[in-house]
Amino acid sequence: MKVVDWDDVEREPGGDESLLFSDIEGSTRLLQQLGVEGYWVLLERQRWLLREAFGEQAGYEVDCEGDAFFVAFASAGAAIAAAAEAQRALASEFWPDRVRSAGSYAGCAKAGSRRVQACPANA
Repeated sequence: MKVVDWDDVEREPGGDESLLFSDIEGSTRLLQQLGVEGYWVLLERQRWLLREAFGEQAGYEVDCEGDAFFVAFASAGAAIAAAAEAQRALASEFWPDRVRSAGSYAGCAKAGSRRVQACPANA
C-alpha cells in the first residue's frame, strides 16, 4: 500500500461528490480504558489505516479531527469501496475493543476554502 501525503492532494471536491464520514465507536470509553498515551497509539494506527484506504480510491480529506474523518470521493462507488477497505483494514488489526464505523452520503457537494457543504442532488 502507498502512503498518501495529503499536502500533495490538489483536487478539492465540488459538483457531484460522495461524502464519507467516519469515527471510532465508543472512542470516549476507549480513551478512558487506555489512557491518553495508549489511545494516541491506537488513534495514529487508525488514521494511517483509513488514510491508506481513502487514498486507494483518490479520496480528498476535507477534515480530520480526533478520530473522525470527513472525506470526499468522485463517486459513490469509490466512497463505498474506501469504506469497505477501511473496515477490512480495521478488522485485520488487534484492538482492545471493536474499532469500526464509517458512513457515507452520496449527492452534490459545494466546495470553497476547504469547506464542503452537502446539497440536494438536483440543486
